[in-house]
Amino acid sequence: MRLDRRIVWLLRALLAILIVGLLIGAIGWADFELALSQANWHWLAAVYVTAATTILVNASLLRFLLTTGGLSIRLRRVLLAKSLGTFYALILPGELVAGVAKWADLSAATGDRTKVLSAMVLTKVALAIPPLLTGSVALLANNPLPTNSLTVAAAATAFVVISTTALLLNPATGQRLNDAMVSILRYGPGFLRLPGERLVSSLASFRKMRWTEYFVVLCLSFAVFGLNILGMAFAATAAGVSVPVTALFWINLILFITRLLPVTIGNLGIREGVLVLTFGLYGIGAAPAVLVGLLMFSSVLFVGFLGGIYQLAIASGWVAWHIREEDR
Repeated sequence: MRLDRRIVWLLRALLAILIVGLLIGAIGWADFELALSQANWHWLAAVYVTAATTILVNASLLRFLLTTGGLSIRLRRVLLAKSLGTFYALILPGELVAGVAKWADLSAATGDRTKVLSAMVLTKVALAIPPLLTGSVALLANNPLPTNSLTVAAAATAFVVISTTALLLNPATGQRLNDAMVSILRYGPGFLRLPGERLVSSLASFRKMRWTEYFVVLCLSFAVFGLNILGMAFAATAAGVSVPVTALFWINLILFITRLLPVTIGNLGIREGVLVLTFGLYGIGAAPAVLVGLLMFSSVLFVGFLGGIYQLAIASGWVAWHIREEDR
């Protein structure tokens, strides 16, 4: 199993290096070196500070949903769990495995695996709404693409995500959907039936949320989105790139979707390719576009490095994996 994981990681790492190498090779090493020499490196600090703030607000959103669901956990532990997830996203295939690592850590801290999973799913949904909505609006206002396919797909996905979440969390419709899903799960395999029923029933805790709590969730999710845009803008400024802010909205939507695909480590290469294509629509050269992506990736490496230290501390017994009830 470990050998298979190492092979998968090696293939993903080689694919990422190959894509970046092909991009730089197609651009020309001389042009890329010129982009490096013209970069405003003092803006890199702003990129890292923004990335750190994004992780903090993201962790605050997850902790808020955990506590709303009746769990007690400190923000510090959620921050460590998120850094651990980032670490595993760099060494294992995709966001799913990274999410499992984060889920296991938070479950050990709270003692409730089902509610943690529910809170994580709702956090993902909350974080998906801002890029879907703002990306759709930005494309409707000014679409530089030759077709409207992305606009229609983003708007339709936003509608489905928001309406489905609203129906599940509404006290009236949510219980009916809960009963329907439990009935469906009874016909499924045994290893899925009990976990599925627990997950569905755990949503009842979140149906008690007040409108003010929904407002807090939306504010935090839009804050994460705004910080992502700000971080991308700082990276673009560091690389000497200038694009309209509205362009960053729909480009961030594409990057949000590609991050879900377990293709390369940390989306390396895929992100740079997306930036070359999208920035090119605004007359930006390929070399500075790739540099923007690499600067963004460097902030991911920083967070992943912290997660690696946390994993080492857990493996060495320096920190407690399970938290005592009185310390939660």
